[in-house]
Amino acid sequence: MSFSAKSGALLSSRAARWWWRQQQPSCAAAAHAWSCFGGGWSRPILDMSYSRHFLDFQGSSIPSSMKKLVVTKLSQNFREAVTLQQDSPVPLPGDGDLLVRNRFVGINASDINYSAGRYDASVKPPFDIGFEGVGEVVALGLSASADFTVGQAVAYVKAGSFAEYTVVSARQAVPLPSVKPEFLTLMVSGATAYLSLKELGDLSEGKKVLVTAAAGGTGQFAVQLAKKAKCHVIGTCSSDEKGGFLKSIGCDRTINYKTENVESVLRKDYPEGVDVVYESVGGKMFDLALNALAIKGCLIVIGFIAGYQNPTGLQPVKAELLPAKLLKKSASVRGFFLNHYLSDYKMALQHLLKMYERGDLVCEVDFGDMSPEGKFTGLESVFRAVDYMYMGKNIGKIVVELPHSVNSGCDLPSPSAANRVTRGSGMYTKIGKNRTRGKASCQENSVLKRKNGGDVGKQSTGGKSCLLADLYPPQQKLSVIFPTKLLPHPSLLEAVSIWEIKSMPPNCSLATSQSVIRTEVIQPSHKVNLGCSALLAPSHGLRDAAGADAAPGPTQAN
Repeated sequence: MSFSAKSGALLSSRAARWWWRQQQPSCAAAAHAWSCFGGGWSRPILDMSYSRHFLDFQGSSIPSSMKKLVVTKLSQNFREAVTLQQDSPVPLPGDGDLLVRNRFVGINASDINYSAGRYDASVKPPFDIGFEGVGEVVALGLSASADFTVGQAVAYVKAGSFAEYTVVSARQAVPLPSVKPEFLTLMVSGATAYLSLKELGDLSEGKKVLVTAAAGGTGQFAVQLAKKAKCHVIGTCSSDEKGGFLKSIGCDRTINYKTENVESVLRKDYPEGVDVVYESVGGKMFDLALNALAIKGCLIVIGFIAGYQNPTGLQPVKAELLPAKLLKKSASVRGFFLNHYLSDYKMALQHLLKMYERGDLVCEVDFGDMSPEGKFTGLESVFRAVDYMYMGKNIGKIVVELPHSVNSGCDLPSPSAANRVTRGSGMYTKIGKNRTRGKASCQENSVLKRKNGGDVGKQSTGGKSCLLADLYPPQQKLSVIFPTKLLPHPSLLEAVSIWEIKSMPPNCSLATSQSVIRTEVIQPSHKVNLGCSALLAPSHGLRDAAGADAAPGPTQAN
């Protein structure tokens, strides 16, 4: 019997529809898959905007509540204005957001301006405070997962950093090679010095540059950048210890205003004046610096910390004489506010990061180790850190460390000098000196099978088969890249085959982050069995049962 082409096409169409119906899951299963995978069917690309899809980088679940500092009363007195809240809900990231677990937060002189409501009169308490942070991504939205992964080190500038967790737009986040406090010094302090001197300073070889509060968070960068431009640099400070630090970073002349008269020193040693002033103190120091300007000199105002604690935020200056002084010398006074130069911010930060990584820039961090109560650790110490700054005790950028405990059965290494930080397909992998990746619990009788048949066999884990990726929902077939052998390069693992998880513990969740295959070499990220923790993580680099690849994220070399 022969069939017409039309009949054959009709039967083929009906057969295809019949096959499709046979392959579909039940309504309940479909709804379950839809809700679990952010709208996909069995695609292992997870919508991280839901709290139950979160995976904590250290292997512990993200808590439902956290500590954070909140401005509850407008005041320039930081202790009166700010309250430590113990049980604030952990925020949820939106589609294009990251949830960052803060490890280091920066202290800025303008924190009390913010607590006093001086930047935006329309904002009323309560509101979050803190300008900058460095930490790890612990959860993210689906769109954000195109550029970031769980566990990735990032920095950001955004109000609300004085908290254990902060939601940050992926557009605002800056990827980092590791979680280090030195990177935090560049976000506001370093960028302010770089952009203000570049845009307003017109630095060139032989120019004389005066930096006030030179040993502070931003002053340290102004000194170094001026020296890089082959300028002669003068720096004011309040102690011999700070003077020693300034000399170590290249300052040509230090002036301890506690033991020397700044005006007399400038008049005697620099009778023709200075070409550029990088001024952040205000009050009398502003007047002295203005008088010290050379012909066609420029005074750059990046702050006036001496007045911030006053009710008005200002300290009197001899402004009535300003026009005459500027006219007499064809001089200028320029203000600089970082928010007005955001179009150049990314470029500046990239330049500073490269300088630091080359060893061309010192990023001095002050953790308050020499303060009466010791190192600034935890949000409770932010109050002490602000006081410390206004007592003029700091050398470099004041940074507060936020330690975090890990409540997990998996003993994973925390960042330390003993762990090499390596880049792996959009996230960072810690491999210790002993080439282990931390101790992960192994499941009894969890058998890994080759796709072409045959057991993987027992791993060297005390006779147990170590299941490194549990699946959600239970029993769903997914294939994973199973790394089995360390190559000589400590950041690479060899993928000898593609393995299929044949059996897994019930009610366990996916705990695998991104991996990308390059020929036969895989750069894996954090893979560890979390047991039945009901956590989900980005699963880029996995394949579904039909063999469709999940879209990998960006890759960057070490």
